[in-house]
Amino acid sequence: QCMPRVDYDLSKCEDTRDDIRKLLDHELGPKGRLGHIASYIGNRKEMLIDKSQGLFIYLETIIKFIQSDGGDLDTVDKILCQASFPEAEKNLDALYRTVIESAAEMTRISKEIVPFVIGFILASSKTEPLEPRTIHAFLPGAMRVALSTVEEFLSRMSPIFVRTERGIAVRHTSVLDFI
Repeated sequence: QCMPRVDYDLSKCEDTRDDIRKLLDHELGPKGRLGHIASYIGNRKEMLIDKSQGLFIYLETIIKFIQSDGGDLDTVDKILCQASFPEAEKNLDALYRTVIESAAEMTRISKEIVPFVIGFILASSKTEPLEPRTIHAFLPGAMRVALSTVEEFLSRMSPIFVRTERGIAVRHTSVLDFI
């Protein structure tokens, strides 16, 4: 006999909101990863909690995104100024899109190359992750860029990709849903 499917809306669960608030308070504290910009975020903290809609990965991605840009306040503004959607997944998708666009912009990597790099990572992420050197080697000849540019791009993508000893992989399964 099958169990009936039950869906939970984490955005309406006060326990989840409270836990996300506790995590954000800790990260904005003196020992937290965002402590250096706590005063800049200030009273906009509730906006971040609302946008997370119960998804811890949303907040974790924001933290890693700000860290990958060295705590740049323009990055914080990009996040805070994003439109908010009723569906948590759309907020997460918008954040992932912002991370990708920012990484491409900061490294001046061609917009034509971005889908290739991301495609290689996604295609290999579940089987055998690829090293940056291999990803670089797979780029079509007409799109050649320096290996250091690919490595910098991948480094700036660290909020959604992780470098393991085996290669580059997605940080969270929601990235696979996004792409």
